[in-house]
Amino acid sequence: MATDQDLPRSRVRLINERSLPPTGSETSSPAPEADVPAWPPASDDRPPPTMRTPDRASPRSSPAYLSEMMLAMASTLGVMLATRALLMLALIGAFALALLTVTDPTTNRLIANAIFDVLVFLPLTALYAARG
Repeated sequence: MATDQDLPRSRVRLINERSLPPTGSETSSPAPEADVPAWPPASDDRPPPTMRTPDRASPRSSPAYLSEMMLAMASTLGVMLATRALLMLALIGAFALALLTVTDPTTNRLIANAIFDVLVFLPLTALYAARG
């Protein structure tokens, strides 16, 4: 008979052990064995359902989807850069008109500077601030 020292040491430590009293139907008969086939079936050569196969590739990895997304990103980037470039040109124009107006302040230059600022520079700045 094997003693506790002869058995291999388990990683699980038993804290307490209690046996339950048998009920009327569970006296000493073993549980019936069910006729269940082994899983996964031996004749099935399909990959497990979690693995992706080429015929079920994600639509996000398809070349058409990726090229469409790259085109949309490039279009958005182009609009953002065009807005910033237009605002920069308006700023340079407003600065040049203000510099000309300060160096020789005539009535026509003051009116031209005010019209440019009100009709061009301020609306562009407001649009840029609102949309980014």
